[in-house]
Amino acid sequence: MPDLKEQIEKLEEMTGPELKAAYMAVFKERPHSHRHQWLKNRIAWGIQAKTEKGISKRFIKHGLENADLSELRATAPRTT
Repeated sequence: MPDLKEQIEKLEEMTGPELKAAYMAVFKERPHSHRHQWLKNRIAWGIQAKTEKGISKRFIKHGLENADLSELRATAPRTT
């Protein structure tokens, strides 16, 4: 399995349909946006959260006070 950095770097080369498929693989639901940069950011966040078993302590410690939390999930993804 590729490491976290390699997985995230691969996102830059993906087409729109590939990004949508990757989003569905990570979150088990259809994406709420079709913008490429939004998809890349969300997929990278999801991959990192799964790899590191949740949000990093560094983000919690340093990022929350300055983070834009408007797009963070309030509920778990729907299961199919």
